[in-house]
Amino acid sequence: MEWIKIFKREKPKQSMPEPKFEDNWMAERYQQNVKEGVLALQNGKSVKILDDGRGYELACDIKRQFILEYQKQLSEKIKINGGSEITVSFSNAP
Repeated sequence: MEWIKIFKREKPKQSMPEPKFEDNWMAERYQQNVKEGVLALQNGKSVKILDDGRGYELACDIKRQFILEYQKQLSEKIKINGGSEITVSFSNAP
């Protein structure tokens, strides 16, 4: 009966790879790099990133976070007063 097994094709079993939990520190380090980059931009310094494969992504996230923080501040400074006449004003007060 073993002779028939030659013609029968058996598919290899597929399984999901085990997650690597030792790489979780990389996400934390990435977020820390984003925060440090935003702080540098707020202080008027430029940020230089050595490209390790995710350099452009890190630069885009720094830019996005910087814009988001200033967007929050600007939205608090722009006031809209309603009534029969709507006034949009920008207050320079901190």
